[in-house]
Amino acid sequence: MEEKNLNRATTIIALCALGLTFWQGHIQLKHNYKSLEPRINSYLKVEGKNQKIGIYLINNGLGPAYIENLQVTVDGEPIKDEGEWGKFYEALLKLKLSPTCFTVGGPRKNDSFSVGDEIFLIESNNNSEKHCALDNLLLVKYAKNRLNFTIKTKSIYDEKFEYQYQGNIQKQL
Repeated sequence: MEEKNLNRATTIIALCALGLTFWQGHIQLKHNYKSLEPRINSYLKVEGKNQKIGIYLINNGLGPAYIENLQVTVDGEPIKDEGEWGKFYEALLKLKLSPTCFTVGGPRKNDSFSVGDEIFLIESNNNSEKHCALDNLLLVKYAKNRLNFTIKTKSIYDEKFEYQYQGNIQKQL
């Protein structure tokens, strides 16, 4: 009888250990997914020392971001990528800002955005004329309420995320 109870106790302990091993594996997998999540942030920078004004994008996460889609809006209306210079160039035109006062960039579909990468989306052009000072100030104003963009990305685990500039929020899709 005692041997039978000992066998039962051994079986129960082994099953508990096996259950804990599966649970730990599940938690470790969730940790790996979360720890390699890209974290996109964008911000307006006004830097007097280098005389730069612009909107920049950075990946603060621990994993790369793969760009799936970029949508730019001005006053809530989507910008179509009809021009050869990109959506942010078209946004400057819609905002009635002189494109010669700025340099425009931005990620393209399928670009990878490594950890710590920082790129400019719109940046003041140091070689521009003096009349650009007003446009630079207007960009600061418009970046707070008229200009918005949404970037859809995916992680190395194919988890999808969406970042929105005006709310400065990233959510998992």
